[in-house]
Amino acid sequence: MKNPISLAALGLSVVACILAGLAWSRGDRTPAVASAAVDPHAERLQELADQTATLRTDLDRLAMAGREGSAIRQPVDRVPEQASVPPELLQRLSALEQAVAALQKQSKERTVRVEPARTEPTDLFEAQRRATDSLASEQQRLAALRALRGQKLGAKDAISPDVVLSMIDLAEHSENASTREDVYRNLHGVTDPMLRDSMLRALSGDPSPKVREKVAQDLDTFLPDPVVESALRQAADGDPDPGVRAQALKTLSGRR
Repeated sequence: MKNPISLAALGLSVVACILAGLAWSRGDRTPAVASAAVDPHAERLQELADQTATLRTDLDRLAMAGREGSAIRQPVDRVPEQASVPPELLQRLSALEQAVAALQKQSKERTVRVEPARTEPTDLFEAQRRATDSLASEQQRLAALRALRGQKLGAKDAISPDVVLSMIDLAEHSENASTREDVYRNLHGVTDPMLRDSMLRALSGDPSPKVREKVAQDLDTFLPDPVVESALRQAADGDPDPGVRAQALKTLSGRR
């Protein structure tokens, strides 16, 4: 059976190696992240702290057991070697405990706040620019559209014809059903004929039932309109999805 002191020494060596690796990997290379940055090593440091605490308890227990056993079995001047914990082992453990505590303190101090990545535009003109920017991400363009919704620039709606046209293009070409649905949701209430035509195309041809259902709901903006009424009746009678059929009937009856 292996000497428990040797096992404890092995455990200390393992903890020391892991701790050294964490200290090297942290350095000053922790990347800045949005909002409150949480140190990715914090959880591992806590595990090491728990391990060193367990080793401390084990060594204390071994030392006490050794002293009690030697008092019974051996004369006072003949304490067996394994009954005492080598001082260098205790020193190594103390050093590791201090190192873990220091790194945990640094971990808390390194939880820094940085400026969040700017997804919401700072003003309406910037929002218009971003909404029509084909090089911006879908998330950025949608964030810009949400910022424009319900806003005015002078006497005009902040969702300008250029914004509407750009959003229609996004809705009709995005492969993400959630993006298409979000575009139509945030354009609800806009009376531009180009939007009506796009919604009619989506009602009859979008592959996502959720998008078709949302369009069936929001086409109420264009009622009464014979073309819209006809499209809703066709959806109510022939759409393969029951949710779309039910919503088309609600919109036709004025219940949206």
